[in-house]
Amino acid sequence: MAQATRNGVRQADDEGSQQNGFATSEHVEPSHLQWEDASLLQEWDPPPRSYTLRKGLTVPTRILTFLLWTSIGVTLVSMLSDLLQLRLLSNGWYTMPQVGFNDFRQWLVGLIRLVVGLATSVTFLFWIHRANTNCHGFDAAGMRFSPGWSVGSFFIPILNLFKPYEAMKEIWRVSTDPYDWRAVRDWGPLRWWWGLWLLNSFAFQFAMRRASTVHDVMTLKMATTVWIIVKFLFIPLCLAALVVVSSIHERQLNLTENGSYPAESG
Repeated sequence: MAQATRNGVRQADDEGSQQNGFATSEHVEPSHLQWEDASLLQEWDPPPRSYTLRKGLTVPTRILTFLLWTSIGVTLVSMLSDLLQLRLLSNGWYTMPQVGFNDFRQWLVGLIRLVVGLATSVTFLFWIHRANTNCHGFDAAGMRFSPGWSVGSFFIPILNLFKPYEAMKEIWRVSTDPYDWRAVRDWGPLRWWWGLWLLNSFAFQFAMRRASTVHDVMTLKMATTVWIIVKFLFIPLCLAALVVVSSIHERQLNLTENGSYPAESG
């Protein structure tokens, strides 16, 4: 009897709840506020990533830019000096004072070009080391080149035909997007820079061989002409290097300021 009474009370309570408009948890519909919260979660974007430079790159970039422009200017002066020598040799006759002055001018211009070239090369390698160090500071996963290897690859025979380009390409990609740097497309000016680098390297070796065979006026004229061509090819190499250096520097600064850089077409 008592069990029947309890069952009757429970049934009455359930019926009363339904009549009063109450529903069990299985029939509760999500409210309008719940849908708004879900929409806000879908539209929410994570904050931009924060990057910092391990090594300052602005001062090295300015120094390297100055040296590259100086190299172009000294190269133009050296080409003019070679043209004057070629003109003297083409006259068919010349005095000893003219020969002495020509030799001194060529020696002086060559010395200045050598000093500027060495300073530019050392600064460029220093700049590459710092740029690569900054890339590692961006926490880019899976980088293949360390700062030392990105510089040392220039000095290993055979490998220096392609490894320095791969190191610079990695610096470029990481400086563009450290989070997904492998998906960054190759950059045209970087390919031009490396192609001109290889062309100048082979042309310089050829010119050195020609210079070692000079034994009379005719061979000296030929060697002088070859050097004029080699120096002319050096100018676009410097211009390409200027574009690459300034662009990578700009991208690393943008990462530290904005956390990203606009995508660049290849």
